[in-house]
Amino acid sequence: MESCENRAFGTVVDTHCLKTTAEARDVDSERSAQKAGTGGTDATHDASRSKQGLAWVCLTLAMSIAGSAVVAGKLLVGSLPVCLAAELGLGAGLVIMLPMLWLRGERGALDRRTHATLALQALFGIALYRVFTFEGLRFTSAASAGLMSSAAPAVIGLLAWVMLQERPPLRRICGIACVSLGLVAINVSPFLAEHGAAGQTAGLPAGLAQDHLWRSLLGNGLVLAAVLGEAAFSVLSKAHCCAMSPLRRTTAVSLYAFIMLLPVALFDSWHYDFAGITGMALGCIVYYGAAVSYLSYVLWFKGIALVPASAAAAFTGLVPLSGVALSWLVLGEHLLWTHLAGLACVMAGIWLSCGARVVPARK
Repeated sequence: MESCENRAFGTVVDTHCLKTTAEARDVDSERSAQKAGTGGTDATHDASRSKQGLAWVCLTLAMSIAGSAVVAGKLLVGSLPVCLAAELGLGAGLVIMLPMLWLRGERGALDRRTHATLALQALFGIALYRVFTFEGLRFTSAASAGLMSSAAPAVIGLLAWVMLQERPPLRRICGIACVSLGLVAINVSPFLAEHGAAGQTAGLPAGLAQDHLWRSLLGNGLVLAAVLGEAAFSVLSKAHCCAMSPLRRTTAVSLYAFIMLLPVALFDSWHYDFAGITGMALGCIVYYGAAVSYLSYVLWFKGIALVPASAAAAFTGLVPLSGVALSWLVLGEHLLWTHLAGLACVMAGIWLSCGARVVPARK
């Protein structure tokens, strides 16, 4: 009896132990699953942050190179006609891009929608952008042109909101507003300069100072027109197209722009004496082709594919930052306190926009 009770008790104990062990295994399994799920979530989060960081690096480099374009453009328009300078810069870029694309062996037909999108990007973001920028640089300083480009974040953000239904959060709207204050600063600068506030027209006769003022405003207006083309280019970058690498897309839009500018460039070359071209102009053409026409666009396409267009908009604020800095370092242009205030607003705008959360578009 005792043995039977002990056996029975032992059986109960064994059964209880088995149940306890099974429950413990279940708990462990649940914890493991939770850890696995948490690990998966963490891995996804880390991958997302890694992509975002890569996008920020690409966009930063792209826009910094784009800012240096005003300095190279200022040097070019002093030696070459506007459309010819733009065409030679594109040609130098295509000399690099076409062989690289051929070596990569990237093939595949593109549909009509993709060709139309690439052609529109080439028209607004390259052909018209460069013509308006170069023409504006004939009338205004490189520092002023660089700061005028601070309007781009506001214009891109608004176009992304209207056309792509991207709802920017309040923090990003504040960032766009901060960057856009550069517009006010740079258009006040010529008036300060006219009254002798350490500006370029200080000490000039009244007639020449007035002419310089209006020429500066005309140049700023032309650069603003270029900014509108840049904004259209950025928004069109988010249009649904056939999948292609950043190199192929950059080559395609550059080739379209080259074809668009070719007739006017040929007309300019007919009246231009190429024997008088300087080594500085040749160096600027090579730089424009390798860095501005090729590298900056590849980096831009790679970066904007990973973030919303309204987030990428803030990085265009680096264009005036690098443009003003290089205008001072390379060209020796005078800077007013309004220039520095505009740069401070640009940096604040970038910081605000990068820290903003993405708000999904309404469906």
